Amino acid sequence: MALVTTIDNGYQLGELFKACGRGDQFSYSGFDALYNYLDDLSDDIGEDFKVEVIALCCDFTEYESYEDLYNEYSYSYNEESESWDDINQNDFIEWLNDNTTVIEAYNYNDNLVGIIIQAF
Repeated sequence: MALVTTIDNGYQLGELFKACGRGDQFSYSGFDALYNYLDDLSDDIGEDFKVEVIALCCDFTEYESYEDLYNEYSYSYNEESESWDDINQNDFIEWLNDNTTVIEAYNYNDNLVGIIIQAF
């Protein structure tokens, strides 16, 4: 049986992950960004979302930067071994957004500190 519960903010989402032994799955800012994404999604469909920790762990991964994402997905993007500095970075970010859900995580200073993507 899956552990499913309702939460009210990013902090509670992080605490729930911690209680399930998955507290390192996302950064603090990542939990906040993921919560906001799920909350907005639930508003769009008109019902509260239920959190299933393992499903979220399987569906979403956080990276520290777009460069880290490119290093992971460069072959899918261009089938070449060009470096991050040699590609049009905006084209890669646009490609990524066209192929999956991209959730940017910002810290209290509004600095981008993580990018969460849905598995694709």
